[in-house]
Amino acid sequence: MSIEETRAVFEAFKAASNERWLDPEATVSLYSEEGKRTAFGGRDMLEVETAYRVAFPDWQREFNRVVIGEDGFACVSRIRATHTGPFLGGPATNRAIDLEPSSFFRVKDDLIAESVVVNQEAVGAKMFEQLGLPNPADPGPPARAMLQRIFEDSNKSPKDMGFILELYAPAFVRNGVEMTAERWRQLAEAVYRAWPDATQDLTDVTVEGDRIFCRYVMRGTHTGDLRLADRAISASGRQFEVWGMEMRRVRDGKFVELWSNDTLSQLLPQLEGDKASAT
Repeated sequence: MSIEETRAVFEAFKAASNERWLDPEATVSLYSEEGKRTAFGGRDMLEVETAYRVAFPDWQREFNRVVIGEDGFACVSRIRATHTGPFLGGPATNRAIDLEPSSFFRVKDDLIAESVVVNQEAVGAKMFEQLGLPNPADPGPPARAMLQRIFEDSNKSPKDMGFILELYAPAFVRNGVEMTAERWRQLAEAVYRAWPDATQDLTDVTVEGDRIFCRYVMRGTHTGDLRLADRAISASGRQFEVWGMEMRRVRDGKFVELWSNDTLSQLLPQLEGDKASAT
């Protein structure tokens, strides 16, 4: 594409962000199918664009710095609007927002094929701060508190895994497979019957967006029968120590994904001794 052709796409985008703001189709029509899929992380673009117009009908976007090339354009802009309509399931706050996103748009065949807000995380955080609303993309403190609750309650005696029903979505994904929170509670209680004195100590916690990562060490004594998918292991009275790594994803205040490493390969040799080594 020529620079003039790219400029025409930019001018259309500029109009859609200002005088044609109340028409979401004016923006959506500028994107290719590829661009629509990537614009909002796979969410329906028309739906998202419409939601913003309902929430911020007086939206104005001033383009302060613009660089136009043959395959796209980059810009630093200033967005000002007032929150007078429902947004993310909540009522209007009537508060003003004043944001300065830095964006890049890749153009192909006269359509926007890709759009990236370089400082998206900071802009989003500032918007929710100005609105006085919790930022759904930053579950940091709540996620840490939820994770801490898991380890604190797991270390209590006697064990009560009821907290799982409070912290996990009714149906969530564990290592790529859908599972219900009730089933996860049952499995956890069955495992802890094999080592009721077990404790878990967090060693590292990191929050990135909607994900929280942790490392931990679990120690206990094998005083009850452990039932596996292929066999049962009678109580051995042996002490064990295993390390684990987990990643959880948070959505709407609940854990919706759990990914963890294999601790069984560390555990069995400690419980079965020479027998595990021989197999």
